[in-house]
Amino acid sequence: MLVVVGNDKIGRKFINQIDQSKFMIVLDESSSISRVFKLLKNGSLNFSQLFQMFFSDLLRKNYPLTKKYEAIKNNSDLINIIKKNNIKTIVLYRGGLIIGKKIIDMNIRILNIHCAKIPEYGGIGSIQRALKDKAYNQEATLHVITEAIDRGEIIASTPYTLNNNFSYLVNENIAYDAGIKLFNTVFRNV
Repeated sequence: MLVVVGNDKIGRKFINQIDQSKFMIVLDESSSISRVFKLLKNGSLNFSQLFQMFFSDLLRKNYPLTKKYEAIKNNSDLINIIKKNNIKTIVLYRGGLIIGKKIIDMNIRILNIHCAKIPEYGGIGSIQRALKDKAYNQEATLHVITEAIDRGEIIASTPYTLNNNFSYLVNENIAYDAGIKLFNTVFRNV
């Protein structure tokens, strides 16, 4: 099983809290400043959300990696890894890579851990939107990847509660810790 993890502080925390010996782990380095501008331009992300995420990340604890992992920047890189390693299942956690139709059509199982209820809080900025909507009862979801982002069949979920009295950083940590718990629960016997 291949686990594709965003190469940021939250992703590195995830790697440090799973049994790394059971999985092939690849770092998702597909995010870029041009992608951020594209998300701002198309309205998927606003400046308030961007600043909140940026400053929270500055304050977040870093979890250094204990070894070097292969990295991907695009779907072609991922296809090469799938073919080279005969991958049958992929799980994404905190990845920015949008999985393309070529990969979806490869007849492999592709799953994603999204740390908010879907479809209501799919996509980027989900924690901010849930807090704004006072939708405090949330759940991290493991779902099937489809061409529509965060719309696939839910396989498993782990509930958690956001708290308006906590900072955005604390609430985001609660959400992503639920995602780690979900992964460890579902894949503990792999």
